[in-house]
Amino acid sequence: MEFPSFLTLDYAPVLPDIIEDKLGSASMNNERAISNEEEKKRKRNQISTGPSYRLQKRKEKIEEYADQINDNDETGFFVNFLLVVTAPDEETLAERVGQMEAIGRKEGVVIETADWFQLKALNTALPYGGRQVDYMRFFLASSVVALQPYYAQDIIDLGGYFMGINRTTKRLIFGNRKLLKNPHGIIIGHTGSGKSVIIKLTEILQTLIATDDDVLVLDPQNEFEEIIRALGGAYFDLTPKNGMNLNGFELTEEVFYADKKTKEKFVATQTAYAKSLVAATMNNILFTQEHATYVSRATSIMYEKIFAQKKLRKQPTLKMLREEIQAILSGEAGQDSHNREILQTIYNCLEEYTEGSCDMLAHPSTIRLDNRLVGFGLKNVPEDNWEAVMLTVMHYTSSRIEYNQAFQRAVHFVVDETQVICQKGTSAAQLNTAVTTYRKFGGICTMSMQNLTAALNDEKLTELFSNCDYKCFLDQGGVDANALREIQELSQTEFDALSTDQVGQGVMVWGKKVVLFDMRISKDNPLYSLISTNFHERAAQAEKAGQEPAEKPVYTEADRTEQIILQMADFAEISARDILSVLDVTQDEAEAQLAYLVEQGKLVESQTEERPRYKKVG
Repeated sequence: MEFPSFLTLDYAPVLPDIIEDKLGSASMNNERAISNEEEKKRKRNQISTGPSYRLQKRKEKIEEYADQINDNDETGFFVNFLLVVTAPDEETLAERVGQMEAIGRKEGVVIETADWFQLKALNTALPYGGRQVDYMRFFLASSVVALQPYYAQDIIDLGGYFMGINRTTKRLIFGNRKLLKNPHGIIIGHTGSGKSVIIKLTEILQTLIATDDDVLVLDPQNEFEEIIRALGGAYFDLTPKNGMNLNGFELTEEVFYADKKTKEKFVATQTAYAKSLVAATMNNILFTQEHATYVSRATSIMYEKIFAQKKLRKQPTLKMLREEIQAILSGEAGQDSHNREILQTIYNCLEEYTEGSCDMLAHPSTIRLDNRLVGFGLKNVPEDNWEAVMLTVMHYTSSRIEYNQAFQRAVHFVVDETQVICQKGTSAAQLNTAVTTYRKFGGICTMSMQNLTAALNDEKLTELFSNCDYKCFLDQGGVDANALREIQELSQTEFDALSTDQVGQGVMVWGKKVVLFDMRISKDNPLYSLISTNFHERAAQAEKAGQEPAEKPVYTEADRTEQIILQMADFAEISARDILSVLDVTQDEAEAQLAYLVEQGKLVESQTEERPRYKKVG
């Protein structure tokens, strides 16, 4: 209703013995009425073929009630149905009461006004616990259910994220995906329906604020770069030759100083990654066991040299692995023509990924990987290099989830535009493996895609869909709605809500619950400009402010080097030798860069007996 009102149902249980007595009395009275009716007919010399329709129906009804009570062990209640309507004046009150009476007539219910005892009726309706109006009607328990107004479902989980408003009950939705049987989720909606906003509000912002969990974002369109950088996260724009590198062979301090068993387990994992990576680089070439044997040998030798260091100064890289392949090729194994052909194939295939245009996987990582928020931008990854890059990203994700497991820390893995990723190489299989295995190690996957029909037509995407207990559907009318109805039970109201054109509104499936949700955010909200991806709105705002739309910053090699050095110096004091272990520079270049940063006031020098060391200012 458009005006304030509230409803009170006043119940009083009735003992079964009393119900049986009342039904017995009603039955006797009805039988007496039937006898009297037949007696009157005889006196009038009328032929009697049975009781009248009214008395016969009453008899059947009483017998039906008796059967319900005896067979179903039903109880009964006296019920008082009170509806309170308020208004600022009598004229408005009369109008509103008339509206209520009209609604009642439409539903076959007669609503009477509480004339002359309004105050008593109000006191009974208010939650005082006092019954000042005792006019009540009897109902069996099965009939009372029809008066229960709280038919809608709500999602209110302890420790849950705010996930919008329930459009049916008008209550806030708080969902804790860790309580679901399978915490993975999928968000489906056409472009501009609000998918990215939902992910940013829930999986990124609330995760960082309310928990200690980590967030990893797979971003095929580079739409999350701005918010990740604004929140202090690490973003890898994996565009070839842009100065950012991602090292899948990276070794942590914990593993470097760990026991022999831990090191062996780590090397085994990295060896499996190395074989998969080399296989991905060998386009249109069959990767055999012979290739795998030499890759395993080179990986083992590489890590032996790394573990032989007294301190972790030099990181293993793909470039170093290729050098080990070359060393084997130059050795005794390379003298045999067959072995030489195998090794030369591996060496040549790795050239593009170490010396060529796609060398972002060959050098030490340029951004600290221990950040709670990490994004991977895949927009500009070449088609031929996609599988190798995707493999490295998924390898890092798996390693991060396994590492966090020891600390009982969950990882939220967000995959935007899943349909784009699944169209390339073995990415769909990798994602499906992630969804089915990450749950065991504390991983919570969230995937977004544009339409349901495409998902259900793809076997791998259908498997991903079925493994999610949390689903959001935005703007999925027509064919998509019909496809959903075949696999998800929906009421007519929920089905109609699928075709809403309101941004941020849709249908949410939460385990076995289905609710209509509203997660719209006001454009005046300070967070709106951060989470919105609407290009035209941003351009209009920039024009209104008399500015050109901000261009994406260009990161040069010098910027990259400076950023890495400052990150290292912020963590601990560093020397030129420390820089040599991370960056591919000479001793003179490292010292010159440190001197330049001291001159710029970004580093401060502290002289020691051995060599000068540097710390970040502030």
